[in-house]
Amino acid sequence: MKHLIKSTICTVLLGCTISCSDFLDREPNQLNTENFYQTDAEAEQGVNAIYNIFYNFYQNHVGFDADCLSDDIIKGHGTDFSDYNSFNTGQLLASNAAIKGLWNDYYAGIYRANIVLDNVKDRTGVSDSKKKQVMGESYFLRAYFYYQLVQRYGGVPLILTTINQPDSPARADASSVYAQIEADLSDAINLLEFAANSEVGRPNKGTATCLLGLVYLSQNKFGDAYTTLKPVIDNEGNNYNYSLVQDLSQMYQISNNNGPESVFEIQAREGAPLGQTTAYSHWVRPRGMSKLSGLGFPMPTKSLYNEFEEGDKRLEATILKEGDFIAPELVDDDGNAILFLSSWAPETGMNCAKYIKWVNVGNYQERTGQNKKLIRYAEVLLAFAEAAYAEGDSDGAWKAIKTVRQRAFGTANPPVYSSDFTTALRHERRMELATENRRYFDLIRWGIAEQVLTADCKKHTNYNLPYSFNKQAKGLYPIPQSELDVNDNPDFYQNEGY
Repeated sequence: MKHLIKSTICTVLLGCTISCSDFLDREPNQLNTENFYQTDAEAEQGVNAIYNIFYNFYQNHVGFDADCLSDDIIKGHGTDFSDYNSFNTGQLLASNAAIKGLWNDYYAGIYRANIVLDNVKDRTGVSDSKKKQVMGESYFLRAYFYYQLVQRYGGVPLILTTINQPDSPARADASSVYAQIEADLSDAINLLEFAANSEVGRPNKGTATCLLGLVYLSQNKFGDAYTTLKPVIDNEGNNYNYSLVQDLSQMYQISNNNGPESVFEIQAREGAPLGQTTAYSHWVRPRGMSKLSGLGFPMPTKSLYNEFEEGDKRLEATILKEGDFIAPELVDDDGNAILFLSSWAPETGMNCAKYIKWVNVGNYQERTGQNKKLIRYAEVLLAFAEAAYAEGDSDGAWKAIKTVRQRAFGTANPPVYSSDFTTALRHERRMELATENRRYFDLIRWGIAEQVLTADCKKHTNYNLPYSFNKQAKGLYPIPQSELDVNDNPDFYQNEGY
């Protein structure tokens, strides 16, 4: 972490835009904090640099690390991309490069946010409106990065400025990290405008409000989650205006970038260099196809497949299985559709469908214009449902679940999965958010990870994968060994169980 704290020059690697938003469409540049941030344009360049953390094409932000620890997916394809094999079995190591990469990148994002917060507020050349925008975004992004860290590692060092920071910081406890996240999001809410007054693709007041509600839910602060999310669900003052897209299978088409269900998504620019666009579909597109083949990670488990109810359209939108249609552009020389073969996914016989099915990638299969969705309104609805039920608003809770299931089954009166709310809610979160890196954190939060993640929980068609949940670690990742090696503070220590 020392290199993050001591650095004085921040590289602005700006990427990724879409047709309706050019806020990240800038050339790479270098900035020095002593003579930069003198104008609105420079202040915006500074905040734009933070977003580049999301565009690390190789390894660190592939978006399925925690899911590999759950019963929903495995990494697949043998020893290829081997740093994630230990996620398949629950046996994480402090020396794992993926563990280190996630830690380093999230702290790099925090550092870049701190640069903006340290340097913009008092600059006379930056207008008040621009200060509010870039500081609000910086608070939101810093909160987002700390949220990713605390869920994975527990208490971590709280670095809130670039000025006079210790070389060897102590770990804060998890409750202090969550308190800082809540404070940052509250600041973001106060500074940011609603979507109608904000640039498309940037976090706005609604984005920050939704994330704050999710953060409260992660701590089982149901009352706070309920009061935070209820104005969103009620569309108070017509300021939020989120809704579900009609068909989940159409969600990930480029035409649905920044659609009505989008709360926060990473902007992509078609054809941009790697490192300046998301390229997520290349990671998950099936391997072995004669055209536009991808890396084929990760693979859904039979456990996930079996939990889908008959008639649930989300199955086709989530999992590719033998004989399934993939995308209109995938045709052979005779014009026949190339259908999915189970041999392309040797461990489970199945592939992820989100970001793949019905999606044309054209000439830029690794650099599509397809945004990466990080928060969807469906997740907000289900978070509200869980909080509402805990707070005694049973009608509101069941209504939110019904709204999600109406799309899933394509009818105004979908079947009820269970009359028991807890069973229904947990099933719904698994089905709706499958392969979106939520399941493992849910199991930990509900206190049922040890019960669910048993030695045979990942047995499926062709692959017997033993699993051992590290109950001593309480579901946390290990602190990277490389950080322990350079930090001699006695209050910087490894998590239990490692």
